[in-house]
Amino acid sequence: MTAAELAETLQISQPAVSGAVRQLIQMSFISRERMPGSRKDHYRIREDVFAAILERRNQALTEWAASSAYGAALFGADTTVGRRLSEAAEFFTFVHGDLEQTMKDWRAKNPG
Repeated sequence: MTAAELAETLQISQPAVSGAVRQLIQMSFISRERMPGSRKDHYRIREDVFAAILERRNQALTEWAASSAYGAALFGADTTVGRRLSEAAEFFTFVHGDLEQTMKDWRAKNPG
């Protein structure tokens, strides 16, 4: 759809569409395309967008795990803060691995 079509369909202003579209593009949720013969941008939900978004978010878990492990080492494993941060690092690592396997299973079930 074009920005004008989105505004009309959603019954919102063109500036509201513009801001939302900009954010959705940054999140890789939608893509901007030009249709043959058209001078207007069209916006389309990307293929496999939900899996792609989860995969990107899953990378954040790796960073959280590393930051938590670093903090645990800084405070020391024998401190309350160190133990909590170690547990957080283990949790983030576990969830990351679980989600990574889930995404592999999804892609195997839904290739293309």
